[in-house]
Amino acid sequence: MLQKYEHLSKAFVSIEKLKWSRIVVQGTPHKHAFVRDGDEKVTTEVEVSTGLIAGVRVHGCVSGGGRGSGGRTSMHGSSKCLQG
Repeated sequence: MLQKYEHLSKAFVSIEKLKWSRIVVQGTPHKHAFVRDGDEKVTTEVEVSTGLIAGVRVHGCVSGGGRGSGGRTSMHGSSKCLQG
């Protein structure tokens, strides 16, 4: 994107991944119904710069990790992050 549009010098991307499981109805996983499964959350942030201060910055974390209750979330678990 930064190569295509020369007037841009920086781009940001943020991704958040949560665990979801299908709801079981009469012993069969439902095709379209899901419930939050645990409190684990994986996040990634990427920043790309061009110009005089060109570079890439990546930051990623995994937090939570326990199983939730009834699809509710609580982010009071441990957190592990990587930065580069």
